[in-house]
Amino acid sequence: MVVLRLRGITVNCPDAEGLASFWAEALGYERRALWDPFAGLKDPSGRDPHLTFQRDRDRDRGPNFLHLDLYTEDPEAEAARLVRLGASRQGRVEEGDTWWEVLRDPAGNEFCVIAAQGPDRAV
Repeated sequence: MVVLRLRGITVNCPDAEGLASFWAEALGYERRALWDPFAGLKDPSGRDPHLTFQRDRDRDRGPNFLHLDLYTEDPEAEAARLVRLGASRQGRVEEGDTWWEVLRDPAGNEFCVIAAQGPDRAV
């Protein structure tokens, strides 16, 4: 059974706070508490995915400026399943109050499988 949920979209950008402010006004989203170098937004209705803006001044490090954040209660099992489907592991990140696996799809696009911990990450 698939237990991944698209709960977030992350945008790499040089000014995370500035871009978050723009999209908060544009979409009517609320701020979400995150830590530097991230700025976060959430849909006040809880229906649409979170938006995370990641300050990234090194725009040459990867092929995409936007990636999907997939939340699950079992990131290890889901990452392994996705690797069997053709994804490749890039590494594990532990930061703030959660952790995630960074993967690439078969075309080389990064995405993250995030541990669904805390109220903003429920699946």
